[in-house]
Amino acid sequence: GGGGGTQTTHDTMISKPEEELAARLRDTLSPHREIRETAEAAVRTFTMKHRSSCLHFARVATSWKDQNADNDGKGSTTTTGVRMAAALALKRRVSTAWVKLVGEEQSEVQMLLLRGVANERERVVRDALSQSIARIAQICIPNESWPEVLEHLSQMSTSQESRHREGGVGCFSALAETVVRVAPVHFRTLADIFIRSLMDQEKFVRKRAIEGLRALVGEAPFIGEVVVVEKGSQTQMTGRDGKTNKKEIEQQKIEVRETVLRIVEASARFCVQAAQSADSIDQALLAFDVFDELFSCGESNIVKTVAADIVNVCCECSKANGIDNVVKLRALDVLSVVAERRSKSLRRANLVEPLLRAILPLLGEPDENEDDQDKDHDKSDSDDDDEDDNQSMRLAAARVVDMLALALPAKFVLHVVLEFASNNIK
Repeated sequence: GGGGGTQTTHDTMISKPEEELAARLRDTLSPHREIRETAEAAVRTFTMKHRSSCLHFARVATSWKDQNADNDGKGSTTTTGVRMAAALALKRRVSTAWVKLVGEEQSEVQMLLLRGVANERERVVRDALSQSIARIAQICIPNESWPEVLEHLSQMSTSQESRHREGGVGCFSALAETVVRVAPVHFRTLADIFIRSLMDQEKFVRKRAIEGLRALVGEAPFIGEVVVVEKGSQTQMTGRDGKTNKKEIEQQKIEVRETVLRIVEASARFCVQAAQSADSIDQALLAFDVFDELFSCGESNIVKTVAADIVNVCCECSKANGIDNVVKLRALDVLSVVAERRSKSLRRANLVEPLLRAILPLLGEPDENEDDQDKDHDKSDSDDDDEDDNQSMRLAAARVVDMLALALPAKFVLHVVLEFASNNIK
């Protein structure tokens, strides 16, 4: 099965078709376009030719190893590339190919992936395996044909091994939407796992956790959503997950609201903490995505309750010293979304004036070195960058004020702006 077959040793038995598949997948990583395109076509042909292609992909993704891996860095890189390619190929093809597997084959794929995501040392491969697990879980969770997956991932998420925790939380993050759509009863459990994981020592676990919270907030408004179902001559009110008891549906919605409040509270704390460190700026930006998601689709009752917390966090980040400008701009971006879409919530929570008082000073932020221009005409590239950043900050702050002025009656905005202007005209 191709020249790549002689390049492998096996942790578990790799069959001849899998050797052939690994060789083709290795060629899909080639820098040469012709080799790559030929290999991609061969992988497609392999999928059509083999009924059990999902199982072959899973074995390569979790067991294939290049024999040069122990001798030089290139071999190890090849192992990682081929395994990742196999896992991603499995994710893409599983939707149509899963049903072609017999029960034993499906069980083997599930076992290989759970074992693989726990044992795999390379993060990119673990992430790809997590995506495959999530895709299969989307198929299996509705008909309860993979009952052990949630318990297994839950155990991984509390493991002493950081890569196990990352794999478990990463899988939960990837399948959060599916789980709560099919079984909303798990909403609070997942939120608890993600909130706990925000305090993990390993930054990649924290990153997966905040991504998971964003997914939960996006799904929250639809839990307890009621549709009218026609049954003969009668109509029946049914929740999206099949609940028909009005009291149960209402209780579910109350629990979701309370959980979302905890999510926002935890995300706000996490955001301020992450924004202080250059090493975790990307995580602070993800926390802002949680707020964005809430303001975009959250229930007005929840938004009104948490608006003050989020506005305070965004104002704190936008004006604090020692926080990267990327974070400040993102905070202002969220505030402009709030001003545009949720101005009534701001007004009812008496947040318009405090928000303006926090933002208006940013409109007059001086450029760094502005007073020193006469002393030093040779400005470096970094000085130019600082000036661009300051200009971007002023524009972003002006956009927030503009949005508020357009969305609300003048009596809520104008007197604060005029007072600020009169106090600062020299």
